[in-house]
Amino acid sequence: MVFAYGFNQEIPENIGSLSLKKVTQVRYDDGSRKKTKVTVTPEQCTPELLGTTRQGKEELRKQEYFSKKGMSCIVSNDKSQSLDMFTLRGKFYDEVFMYFELNFSLCVASKTKKCASETEIYKFFHESGDKINFITAFINSEVDFDDF
Repeated sequence: MVFAYGFNQEIPENIGSLSLKKVTQVRYDDGSRKKTKVTVTPEQCTPELLGTTRQGKEELRKQEYFSKKGMSCIVSNDKSQSLDMFTLRGKFYDEVFMYFELNFSLCVASKTKKCASETEIYKFFHESGDKINFITAFINSEVDFDDF
């Protein structure tokens, strides 16, 4: 299974970046909660990475789209990611709640990193001519979205 995500166009590093974390929240009998966050390191989506055991028209369309757009992917068969990384579970008030936390952060300047100005960032998002959309997809998944 592949989880692909990103914007419909490349966001320059001097504008901002995405980060992905797997969050596990455990609720104890006394009402207290413990939340654990693990940073997930994605790869650039490629046709090889998006290889599928299903050759349906929709799966092939997703492969082509996500590999051309420069999207990020996490893959369950990647030795650096355990299959547990793909476990999504529960709701907020359940005993165990597992989900992904995806954040977009604006660039933070440092001695070694120069960021775009506020005006440049505004123009990129509001005046670039193309509407910027965020996209996610589960590719080659065995998820039963009707069983919840």
